[in-house]
Amino acid sequence: MWETSVWVGGFQQSGPLVRDVWQKALNNLTVQQFNNILVLGLGCGVAAKLLIKKFPQAKITGVEIDPVMIAIGKKYFNFENARVVNADAFQFRAKSKFDLIICDLYCGNDIPQKLFSGIFLSKLDQWLEKNGSIVFNFLKPQYGNFERTKFLDKIGEKFIVQKRVDADYNEVYFCSRRE
Repeated sequence: MWETSVWVGGFQQSGPLVRDVWQKALNNLTVQQFNNILVLGLGCGVAAKLLIKKFPQAKITGVEIDPVMIAIGKKYFNFENARVVNADAFQFRAKSKFDLIICDLYCGNDIPQKLFSGIFLSKLDQWLEKNGSIVFNFLKPQYGNFERTKFLDKIGEKFIVQKRVDADYNEVYFCSRRE
């Protein structure tokens, strides 16, 4: 059976491989209910679609910089139950707090280094509800420019890594606020 896929720079951005990564990751969520979810790096909406299915009553906001990805997502991936904002995640201004934030910020195999900046991590901290969770998705170091040690050092300033889930090509980190 054929499934719609979107590839950028030789890497699947949306489609069955991405769905499998997010399915495995979301199966590791220990919280049974989220009410307000932010997806930074919506792409074509694969993660949002799975979140809508798992938490049908949740309000989901997806932020995506590329209008072409948004158009493809609306046409082929059916994520109409999410509020979509066409914006740069690093410039986005949240108007509310979220109990789950998904950071899926890369294009092809490139992870923007701004993701590791103190300014951006402080924004995430401000947007997160007191007992909320942040989930970061990265290609494994051998497939992209993800520097695990740098990430763990920077993230440790604001958040605690609770769990790491390995998928075929990805590492997904579940984090909570540092008290």
